[in-house]
Parts: sequence; C-alpha cells; structure tokens
Amino acid sequence: MLYADGPRKVHPLLMQNSLTNAPSGEVAIEFGLKGPNLAFSCGTCSSEYSIIQAFNVLQQQNIDAMVAGGAEAPLLSGVFKELKPIGMFDGNGDSGNSTSCPFDRERNGFVLGEGVGMVVLETLSSAEKRGANIYGEIVGFGTSCSRNVNANQKNSGFYSKVSCAKQALEHASIGPSKVDYINASGISGIKEGLEESEVIKSVFGKDTRRVPVSSTKGSFGLSLGASGAIDAIFSLLCLTKNVLPQTNKLENVDPACNSLFHLKEPEGKSANVILSNNFDYEGNNVSLVYKRM
Repeated sequence: MLYADGPRKVHPLLMQNSLTNAPSGEVAIEFGLKGPNLAFSCGTCSSEYSIIQAFNVLQQQNIDAMVAGGAEAPLLSGVFKELKPIGMFDGNGDSGNSTSCPFDRERNGFVLGEGVGMVVLETLSSAEKRGANIYGEIVGFGTSCSRNVNANQKNSGFYSKVSCAKQALEHASIGPSKVDYINASGISGIKEGLEESEVIKSVFGKDTRRVPVSSTKGSFGLSLGASGAIDAIFSLLCLTKNVLPQTNKLENVDPACNSLFHLKEPEGKSANVILSNNFDYEGNNVSLVYKRM
C-alpha cells in the first residue's frame, strides 16, 4: 500500500494496532488499567501463559490485581488452509464424523471455535478489602515444550507433558491423591487423546481410576488462544458450584483411553483441588492447579 498508493493511504495507527498486545491495550484504555501490558502468542496455551504471568507479577511486584486471559477468532479461510494439510481438523479421515468428541472412539480431529475468556487475579488482602467474590486460588503451575511428531509413542513429547503436570503438582505441594478432578486438554485429536490418557496414567498411577476427567472442548471446540482461559473459568466454577462438567458428545469411550474415569454426564461433587491441562498440538504444554479457598 505504501509503495502503490503513497504514505497518505497508510492508516496512522497501523503500527500500534499491529502489536501483539494491542487488544490488551484496548482493555487497559477502556478500564483504566495501568499495570504491565503483556501478550503471549503460544497457540492454545497463550491465555494460560498470561494467567501464569499475572500470578508471578502479583507475587513479585507491588500490584493488587491483574486481568488475564485470551481471545481468538480463527474461523478464517487462511487458518483452514494452513492447518488442514497437517491432518488435525475433524473430517480428514474416513469416519465422516464432524464434531468435537474428545476421547470418543469416533473422534477425528479438532473443531475450531471462537471465544474469549478473562479472569481477575488479585491478592487476598485486596479481594477481601473490596468484598470480591473469590472463586478459588491458583496454587501451582507447570510448563514445558515439545515437538511431538508421533503422539502414539512414549517419546520426548510424552515425557514433556508428564513433566509439565508433575511440575504443577509439585509447585502446589499437592500429591496426586489429593486431586479431585482433571480438566483435560482433550482437543479431540486421535493421537492426542491416546497420549493424554497415558500421561494421566503416568502421573496419577493407582489414583487414575479415582479422579474424574472431562474436557470442555466437546462443547466449545478448540478456540486456540482463548481455550486456556475458558478452561480456567470452568475449573474455578467447579470449585464454587460443586458440579463437575461432562465431556460433551462422549458416547463410546475409545478402548485405548478407557483407563480413565470419564464423565459422560455432569456429576454433583465437591472438588477442592483441580488439575487443568492444556497440551498444545504444536508442542506447548501448561498445567495449572486450582484450589478451593
């Protein structure tokens, strides 16, 4: 545009609007927020990295509250053209299935979704001072990176995900026996479902069949950068509402994933500790531990 039409045709805010943290900057302008303005572009783990960053800022700086989360609107032809060749989208196989159904034997890849999720992280003293409704506490997190090219084998990607979940529990000083619910990554990928089942078995051992597992992706699809924050919201609501969500559209559990305690229906149960996993298909991994206050 600059060369074809001259500088007067270039929008004066082109550079500002092109920055990764431009959307969070708009939120800051709208609500008068003055703290750090950071943005992450890490696939489906992006908004969870923002939550971790906010958590660290509250612990290390003299700041009372941070807004963290993510938004994504990926339903664009360019996104489909980029991702379809790698065989991750639902409908690439022979099953004819066209829905997001994590851990189901008919799953055939993920379904893209659009969405946004935001949470407010705040010091306890600040939240109590203003009488805020406290949904829960972040007590631990783990992160790792892997380029997993063959998810049905226990390769470096498998061990990287195991390490991520174990880091989170160790950071929280909580053992597997104390976890009441697992909010699974569950992106509805064929290989990804098999591997995540093995990861949970490796981390939880004898407690594997005790801990309920479900994924919200059966209801909302994979909203990429927003998915981690949406998972965070569901995890926090589980702590306060005493209801564990089901994996929607899970009708026939894949026998290879049947070692887990899958929730096909909502379960009225009190949860005090929740492990939420987000294992990105590009190799970013984040696990967060939430605890009832």
